[in-house]
Amino acid sequence: MKKSLFLGLSSGVLAGIASIILLMIYKEAYFTDFSVVKVTLSESIAIQLNSLSILLACTMAGIIIGLVYTLFIKIFKSKGLIIFNLFLTLFTFATLILPMAAKLPLDLDEDTMLLFPGFAVTAHFFPILSWYTLKPIFFRVKK
Repeated sequence: MKKSLFLGLSSGVLAGIASIILLMIYKEAYFTDFSVVKVTLSESIAIQLNSLSILLACTMAGIIIGLVYTLFIKIFKSKGLIIFNLFLTLFTFATLILPMAAKLPLDLDEDTMLLFPGFAVTAHFFPILSWYTLKPIFFRVKK
């Protein structure tokens, strides 16, 4: 449990750093400032898009992935890894609807509105990629 939580924390922080780097690339290459974007997911949930919120979201995603991994390994025993990997991949693709369905403020310039989905969808995959990248460091493959 400790290893998977630490893996989740590490992969979340790595994903957050990668997302912030992507945010800086967008800022420099396309002259966009996503910090003015306040993403509304529902009537009660609105998120200001900045480096801290991105880092926190990725870190929380990593920790949740670690908890779900532990749960799947305990429930499904020897088949837990493949079931977890399949679940995580399908869940990541299924949740792509969140950045695509986000309601953006109407006062944004057109370039920012057009570039935001590309940024959000790309960054959406960073937690799962970080998890799959760091997992062999924390859990050695048994021969």
